[in-house]
Amino acid sequence: MAHSDIYTYLFNVTGIDIESIGEEAVDRVVKARMVVSGHKDIDDYLLYLNDSTQECQALVNDVTVPETWFFRDSEPFKFLANYVTKTSPPASGKKIKILSVPCSSGEEPYSIAMALLIAGLSPNSFVIDAVDINTRVLSFAEHGIYGKNSFRGGDLLFRDKYFNDTGAGYEVVDEVRKSVKFHHGNVLSPDFMQNAAPYNVVFCRNLLIYFNLETKEKAIKSLHRLLLSDGLLFLGHAETGRMVVGLFDSMRHPGAFAYQPIDLTRNSIEKPKPSDVNLAAPDFSAVEMFFPQPVMPHSVVHKSLVDEKIDDALSIDEVQLLADRGDIKKAMQLCSVYIQENPLEADGYCLQGIIFLAQSESDKAQTAFKRAIYLDPAHYQSLVHLSVLAVERGDSQAVTNYRARIERVRERL
Repeated sequence: MAHSDIYTYLFNVTGIDIESIGEEAVDRVVKARMVVSGHKDIDDYLLYLNDSTQECQALVNDVTVPETWFFRDSEPFKFLANYVTKTSPPASGKKIKILSVPCSSGEEPYSIAMALLIAGLSPNSFVIDAVDINTRVLSFAEHGIYGKNSFRGGDLLFRDKYFNDTGAGYEVVDEVRKSVKFHHGNVLSPDFMQNAAPYNVVFCRNLLIYFNLETKEKAIKSLHRLLLSDGLLFLGHAETGRMVVGLFDSMRHPGAFAYQPIDLTRNSIEKPKPSDVNLAAPDFSAVEMFFPQPVMPHSVVHKSLVDEKIDDALSIDEVQLLADRGDIKKAMQLCSVYIQENPLEADGYCLQGIIFLAQSESDKAQTAFKRAIYLDPAHYQSLVHLSVLAVERGDSQAVTNYRARIERVRERL
């Protein structure tokens, strides 16, 4: 049903490169909307789209389907909590402003709020603006009740602390809910959040992968405009190679994918390099349990095969912890040993893929994730990573295939 005018229309409205999600996926959505709106001819439907703001939003809602969960990739949230408590301690009285875009169905902004509360900040010391182009997910987020698919990983003590079990789902407590304000908006709009800026922190994860080079550059410049000079920008792992040169410096913290804006009005030599900022791994010894850990098998890896000085056995959960703390080299060594001893365990290859991503080795990561789904065709986390990597490569057919498999797995959860 390919119709280039529809694709152009969606690109102009959302900025999304249609190839990043696949023409077949868009065609299915358009066909469904034509049935709902009573149009049999695609040209008539396009005329209707141009005249109906409501139908335009309905189409955008159906095309921009979210995929997220609470504390998705926990390291950015830990790094955020550490950064905020060191630069704006809870007792400083400063109001911390944070932007989450796209916020999807609310899991990310609520996770940000919980991370700051866990770090000791009061609910009144920060405010989070959560923005998305999809009005349906915004309504869901404001409702604040989530099913089990939004909670993934190991220990979920944060759910016990910050959610009420209603029987129909888990409802966000008021302490968290009141810190987040939801807004409808598009990061590509010239006046995007200009009356609310500047922000101390911006989360913009897994959006740039849907943009072409020109649109991505426009979005990055908008985010630079919104941030304070000592603020932080968090991107998704597949977007780290998509920065505009000369606008941001990497904070060089493994797994966080955090950046700090370069002040274009000053000589860059006046600004401390990110590596000079004392941002060692946070001491979360008292609250680490509240951050969910990935579900990994509890098979044993023998440290002695890697380090003769270490005699005790090591679970793969601890390998994950090494990676989270930035000891990537040892984490990879131990992960390789685990795979040698457990060659039929999909989780080992998935963890190896995640470590490769932390080293910006996308090709090797893809191979590892493919091995995981060969062993377990329904391995959810590996399928999600492969989908994101396919978007990054511009392989629309692979994106369509992986997302169909992901949806089938979700239906069984």
